[in-house]
Amino acid sequence: MGTSNFLYNHKLDVISGTSFSTFDLEAYNKEMDEEDRLKADDYEAIGNILRWNSENAVEDIRYRADEPYRECDQWRKHRIDGFRILSTTDASEDKGEYMTRCFGGTRIATLTAETLFWGVNICMELDVILRCGYYDGNNIDQEFRIYTEYSNYSILEGYEMSSFDEAIDYVITELEDADIATYQQLCTHRKGINRRLCALEQVLWERYEELISPWCEQYQVFARFSNGETWYNRTAA
Repeated sequence: MGTSNFLYNHKLDVISGTSFSTFDLEAYNKEMDEEDRLKADDYEAIGNILRWNSENAVEDIRYRADEPYRECDQWRKHRIDGFRILSTTDASEDKGEYMTRCFGGTRIATLTAETLFWGVNICMELDVILRCGYYDGNNIDQEFRIYTEYSNYSILEGYEMSSFDEAIDYVITELEDADIATYQQLCTHRKGINRRLCALEQVLWERYEELISPWCEQYQVFARFSNGETWYNRTAA
């Protein structure tokens, strides 16, 4: 059983080939000459293989996320639920903000999507975070933020999937403060704002899957205890 502690529970992704408990020693040795084959207690050598697998995955994810610095169209265009959504990815510099938490992690990429509402950009970001599992493996976590072009203030940290009430209130307050419209006028558009947020979220998940799916395998909750400890194992193919 591979066990990792996830910061959030949106998608439980673990980088393939980084769990000691799922390392296929027999398959590895099958490709090796006699003198290069490993034994079950060759912990250091197996650990190095798992570490290299993680480093290779992170290097490739960061390379493919680094759109602003490659010769390509930085902003991709989407049409979701009738809304025009622009998205991009970036191998963001890690500033250690996730190391301050329990089982801290490293930001390896940031995905951004934005759309216009009353001439103002509503932006949603998803940070892709690498963390060492408490027991085994390296897992990928996701943290969301939302903001408008009028403010760097962001919310949605640890949000519940598709529950945007607080985010809608935030957008309305931002636009009211910017004298875009009155509070009463903006409140009549709550459903429209919610649909835009759902569209932004959908695009971010699509970009996320493109970025990490070649390197990750899905896990699921196996057991959860009253003290908060949780065990995970791989989802059956």
